[in-house]
Amino acid sequence: VGDLSQEDFIEDWVETLPKIDGVVYSAGILETMPIRFAKKEKMMRIWDINYFSAVTLASLLIKKRKLNSHGAFVFISSISAKHPYIGGSMYTGSKSALETFSKVLALELKGKMIRSNCIAPAMVKTEMYEKGVEKGSLEFMEEHVAKYPFGAGEPEDLAQATCFLLSDAARWINGITLTMDGGFLLTGT
Repeated sequence: VGDLSQEDFIEDWVETLPKIDGVVYSAGILETMPIRFAKKEKMMRIWDINYFSAVTLASLLIKKRKLNSHGAFVFISSISAKHPYIGGSMYTGSKSALETFSKVLALELKGKMIRSNCIAPAMVKTEMYEKGVEKGSLEFMEEHVAKYPFGAGEPEDLAQATCFLLSDAARWINGITLTMDGGFLLTGT
């Protein structure tokens, strides 16, 4: 357990790892703010966790040769990377950058047969969902989730897709972003 915004923590942690087969980067923070209130300190907090820590972790794992050949990276992004919303410029920007980084990583590691993919979920019932209810309202959240033909996702939904992308069953999948939205984008809302 540690603070992913601290590069020293990531360096120390990677140093202690044995060689591994896969990495899942699912850390993320969401802070909605209109652009007119954007301050570098707030922006950096979001970008540190959503993007820079993922890049630092991947870089160190590669540099220290901690990932086995035929291994895989899976980064958790968000549908908002391609479907932005008012007040989400920092969050959506960081997730868009993460998706692009994953593709570059896939290109750079293809010779080692190491894959890199993203999963872009919509609303999933996680701690972030609960914070949305606290900061907004349960009524608003229920209205939003009602637009999902299959309802909000569960953490297990993402876990199963993640396991697939880490497994040999996905050995021919590299550089993609898998959208998981319970049919939300089909509704056009």
